[in-house]
Amino acid sequence: MSRISAALRRCLPAAGLLLHLAAPQPARSECALSFLPIEESKYLLKGEGCEEAASVSITVDYDTAYLFAPEATVMGGSFPEEYRTALQTPGSLQLRILNEERSAALEATLYFQKRGDYPAVINFVTAEVADLSGAVSPVQVEMAAPANLPEEEVPGKPAGQTPSVAQEPLHELLKAGDQPPPASNASKAPPPGGKTVLERFREYSGTRTFAALKALFEGGDPCCSQTPPILVADGRKTARIVLSGVETAAGPPRFTVSGGSLVSARRSSDEEWVVVVRPDRYAWEVRLNAIFANAVIDLPLAVVPPIEIPRRQLAQINAKTFPARLQSFVSSYKGVSKYPVWLREYLFTANCLAARAGRER
Repeated sequence: MSRISAALRRCLPAAGLLLHLAAPQPARSECALSFLPIEESKYLLKGEGCEEAASVSITVDYDTAYLFAPEATVMGGSFPEEYRTALQTPGSLQLRILNEERSAALEATLYFQKRGDYPAVINFVTAEVADLSGAVSPVQVEMAAPANLPEEEVPGKPAGQTPSVAQEPLHELLKAGDQPPPASNASKAPPPGGKTVLERFREYSGTRTFAALKALFEGGDPCCSQTPPILVADGRKTARIVLSGVETAAGPPRFTVSGGSLVSARRSSDEEWVVVVRPDRYAWEVRLNAIFANAVIDLPLAVVPPIEIPRRQLAQINAKTFPARLQSFVSSYKGVSKYPVWLREYLFTANCLAARAGRER
């Protein structure tokens, strides 16, 4: 009898371990974030299930043609001491919310001063969450329809439905009937910086490294700057163009846009104008034409149609992994085989650079 009891005692720890492994473990909560417009220039960032988050970092990219002087308040957490410094970069509001009390719900209210009569423009919102171990991971932010876009104008959605950017299905690379850019731009006036980025890709014959292809986007005329430097043409985001060294005569200058729409144009100083353009969805080529007293400008914007690769995956590609990922896209990605290799390289590189820029801002 004693021998049986001893055997049972030896088996009890193993049996307890098996029961522990077989029992259902509590699911680990994940921090879910949403960004909602409350009023014309007031927004609410909500976090739910954040008890395991040590901090939440957000970047709100906004257009300074419409919004300026941001302020923020927080509930359920706190801002670090450098909070005021985070508000001083025009166009990019970067905040970190500390969750020292391990609150499940976090809320930050963002206030902006508004400029002019045009609707406010929020370009995008990104976020990262640091867990209790210090590991940082990107988190998707679910957004309501942009406040500057009435429901009946939301691309691809019927009136009366307010879509969520995060819930929209991944779309095809190009809609039926859309065409890539023409093989030649000889009939158009040369851009201020010489060749367009598309022309540089078409003529490039060097190595396909990240640094080499990134350099093809550089070297534009400093008198014409674009923010962001590369815009993904999803039909919602806007590009802010600053034209310097221009003069006006008795009448106002004339602006026209091909491949998109003119949102606003205003003079910020005697020789500087700020123009906001919204490229059409899936646009390959967008040009801003401006006629001033001392100059005629025909400026091609750096835009690219979106591809069906999540932005956070593109943002994580580095110089070492870029060549293999580029080759995989060029050779096997569905929907692009009908386009020349140089154009596929442009698609991938431009989307990759746009995603990386959005993460770094």
